[in-house]
Amino acid sequence: RANDLPRRGTADEIDQIRLQQFASFSASVEVGLQEFRGLNGPERLMESLLTRFCPPPPSDEQGSSSSPDNAAKARQQREIKEARRQIALLFGLMETGQPVEAITKLLAAIDNGSIQSVSIVDHGSGYAPGYGSPRVTFPPPEAVGSQYV
Repeated sequence: RANDLPRRGTADEIDQIRLQQFASFSASVEVGLQEFRGLNGPERLMESLLTRFCPPPPSDEQGSSSSPDNAAKARQQREIKEARRQIALLFGLMETGQPVEAITKLLAAIDNGSIQSVSIVDHGSGYAPGYGSPRVTFPPPEAVGSQYV
């Protein structure tokens, strides 16, 4: 909360205020996390944060495309992607109980990438005699389902 900082405060004064703010924030987080205990607590918390801060994309009901509306929608989509990225980073900081699968799907949804084709430019060399070139496969996309749009 930058508004709580004095405009002409010294570095020590600002550090002290920031330390108090962080202590307050930390206590709030600890209290708020009480309902997310247990093995699937991190996944439930992630889902709760995604629901709260990453709403589904707005439907295009009107069919008209005015420039300000498109700009606002594009900005909202960027903000939602950034919120998803920040949530993924937050859960990546966990030392134990990290919801790796959920983080992977969330990051895949942000990138929303796919492989259409692969062109081999250099077939490589040094393969064991009689075995030929290695077979390369790509797994299916991690982001599946309507919640990852």
